[in-house]
Amino acid sequence: MLVIWTDVNGLYDKNPRHKDARLIRDVAAVTSKIDRIAGGASSWRTKGGMRTKIEAAKIATKSNCAMIYCQRTPKKDVLTRLLSGEEIGTFFRPRKAGYTNRERWIRFSKSHGTISVDGKAKDALLAGASLLPSGILSVGGEFESGCLSSLVHAKREIAKGIVEYSSEELNQIKGRNQIR
Repeated sequence: MLVIWTDVNGLYDKNPRHKDARLIRDVAAVTSKIDRIAGGASSWRTKGGMRTKIEAAKIATKSNCAMIYCQRTPKKDVLTRLLSGEEIGTFFRPRKAGYTNRERWIRFSKSHGTISVDGKAKDALLAGASLLPSGILSVGGEFESGCLSSLVHAKREIAKGIVEYSSEELNQIKGRNQIR
């Protein structure tokens, strides 16, 4: 279980400064509604990092890990009280169908570079095929074979993968129909 301590009692349905704001005790899934509560770039929530906490909840729950978001101070023995079953803060339920360690690593780790692909390559990748050099438009960043890279089409990440070639090698073969 992941416990995030903060200066707020938990996740509220609106700014907790409003008198009618309600604490959300239990989140079964991080839905688009929860995302909206977390707010965007101009939201009151972003200064305190609510967006980051919701992103952490997504990673934890999709990894079959529960998360509690609660206030640590001025309360005492918060962790002991949580482990005793006391309802404190907001509880994010783990999803039963989580990712394997490898899938979680690929999905949530930072990429070492980007590989931009054309439309045909995008379609093939999304259908489960491997990337061919002919579908590579450009390579961004410097990385070695075995590194994690983002596959991008029209400036949007469509997938991540472990590359078999370095960025230098990919730059030499990109766009080619055959490798000699």
